[in-house]
Amino acid sequence: MSDLDIELDGGRTAYFPGDTVSGTVRWVLPKEPSRIELVLFWGTAGKGTRDTGIVARECWEKPGAYGTQTFSFDLPTAPHSFAGRLVSLHWGIEAIAGKTRFVAPLTLSPDGREIQLPEEPEMEEIGRGAGVTAWLKSFRSRG
Repeated sequence: MSDLDIELDGGRTAYFPGDTVSGTVRWVLPKEPSRIELVLFWGTAGKGTRDTGIVARECWEKPGAYGTQTFSFDLPTAPHSFAGRLVSLHWGIEAIAGKTRFVAPLTLSPDGREIQLPEEPEMEEIGRGAGVTAWLKSFRSRG
């Protein structure tokens, strides 16, 4: 049996820019891994290319087959968590011990809630591309 878990202090999952996220990593593994790594990251999902960013990491060498370790990461001011029809951005802390992984999801935003992007506007609402056309004309005239 393999078990790897992240418990965030106070069971909190919503954070504000610049907050500190802290908690405990617990593991019970069949054999001692060479190391346990903890990664604070963000990632996009949806249509198109997926992007990820690693913001911080901690690593414990030769941690034993079972144990606990506390951690603390200072969160950046951005990017904020958001969800849209075409793309979303999520935050998480991932614990990695060999092939065993566990992710604790987080939300990072000014009000502590995932930002919901509006649906795409109808063409009539944006003047059938008039804004883009005007921008292109102004860009070409600078040339």
